[in-house]
Amino acid sequence: MHTVSTARQGRVLGALVALALLTAVLFVATPKASATSQCPGGAVCAWSGANYTGNFSWWAANTGCHNHAGNPNIRSMFNNTGHTINIVGRGPLGASFEFGWAEPAITTEICT
Repeated sequence: MHTVSTARQGRVLGALVALALLTAVLFVATPKASATSQCPGGAVCAWSGANYTGNFSWWAANTGCHNHAGNPNIRSMFNNTGHTINIVGRGPLGASFEFGWAEPAITTEICT
């Protein structure tokens, strides 16, 4: 008859839990990585859906205000510039800042 020590079972269970947590962290981080790679350097990028999904648009920094008519309901943004931008009615969005969920959606001008 084979017996396995309780300590060994605990180590195996601990390793499995750690692996599951690592997998979950990598899965959650995936949208952010794809947003960063999709958005060109020196640009402000916007998506219509949460977590960088849906209709995608972008514009270069320091080019004035944009009403983003082709993408009127923004829920995700990435400011991939070295400048602070202003979301009219909501305030500033710092350089290299991103968010993946905006409720209600941003429907106002965004100024760079």
